[in-house]
Amino acid sequence: MQKVFVDLLLFIIMKVNKDQAKQILQKLSPDELALYKQFNSQLSQLHEVNIKSTLKSITSNWKNFSTAMLMAIMMNSNMANAINKYSPDTYNAINTEISKDTTKVNTNSVPGAVANIEFGQTFASGKATLSNKQQLINSVTKLKDWMKGKNASNFKVVIVAGESQVTNPKGFEQKGSLAKARAEEIKTVVSKFGFDKVETETKIGDTPYKQGDNVNDPSYTAEQFVTVHIVVDNDVCSMKDIDGQGSGGDAQSDYITSTNYLSGKGNLVIDTGQVPDRLVVVDINGNIKQDTGYITTQASKYKDWKYTPMYVLDLTKAYIAKSKAVSGSKIKIITVSSYEDLLHQLKNNPNQSKVQMLGEEIAPALKEMEQMIKDGQKQFVVYDLGTSPATIQFDQSKGEASTLVYSPIGKTGYKIKGVCQKN
Repeated sequence: MQKVFVDLLLFIIMKVNKDQAKQILQKLSPDELALYKQFNSQLSQLHEVNIKSTLKSITSNWKNFSTAMLMAIMMNSNMANAINKYSPDTYNAINTEISKDTTKVNTNSVPGAVANIEFGQTFASGKATLSNKQQLINSVTKLKDWMKGKNASNFKVVIVAGESQVTNPKGFEQKGSLAKARAEEIKTVVSKFGFDKVETETKIGDTPYKQGDNVNDPSYTAEQFVTVHIVVDNDVCSMKDIDGQGSGGDAQSDYITSTNYLSGKGNLVIDTGQVPDRLVVVDINGNIKQDTGYITTQASKYKDWKYTPMYVLDLTKAYIAKSKAVSGSKIKIITVSSYEDLLHQLKNNPNQSKVQMLGEEIAPALKEMEQMIKDGQKQFVVYDLGTSPATIQFDQSKGEASTLVYSPIGKTGYKIKGVCQKN
């Protein structure tokens, strides 16, 4: 069984940990909370007629539930397992709907975490061995997609397993032993996917329990979890230099030629050379925190041209195609009234009549832009001109998580390195 899990490859989906679960239950409206308790009570019974009746209510109406209600349902092992057993299509649809909402939300409880995945539903109640194969397959498959193009050595895994104060089954009498056993089971799976550093932690819930209390109360189930946190472990001060020599990006990937997750605090120095590239720092949700815009860091080889026509053409094409690579407040746009006006704005000396026109980066690009203007195009994208490397400061404590480099130009070559002062 375990080999099946290992062969699937990696994971990631934002789901619920202990703190999130409590917050989610608090977000339910009074009516939803009452309905949630009703579902929980009915699905905790062994009477199949009641179970099917309750499941029909869920499968028929789940699209009308709030995201918080859906998350509350899916974090409850009784409900999740019952839905998965009797209506796997609904189970997968709810998971998909949750992932749409939660992948944009940063509610990590582990510092530096950029993604979480909940493994609690892969265990049967009171057991420390993996049993819910479908749940594990779903989670691992999503993690695999998230890890595409990422270097596992830049991350560490922190597995946090929680246990409520409900009396554990035989064999796990010592407090925390069931949570620890589950964490170790997940560690065995995760360790197969290239992570050099995997840590485990256990937490005991703070909701009091006495004999006779309802063991399926949401307060207890919220404290019974196993969450895998993916934590960035790539300090900006000791990061490997990024070498972007080669061709530019492609439209399908929004012209991204480098993605690098970082931790810590320090300076990032980018040298783009004569071809403009764009360095962006984003948080874990993809929101831009810092942006150089398109810049060059070396003087152009064309003395007559302020902006190289081919570079302006390539940037403008991406802009017309509405690529994310050419959007945002740092993008520089010029408006032209005619082809002569375009030449006027692109030249180093607007009044110079005779300029260099030969070269594959000049004449062909100008000819194409002339036709674009005839066809009604009035806006063109230019870039900032520099003669030395540019520096921005990366700071994980401000929510910054990774860097992206956009390179829409056909040929590019940039270098990025971390430069930090020694204490």
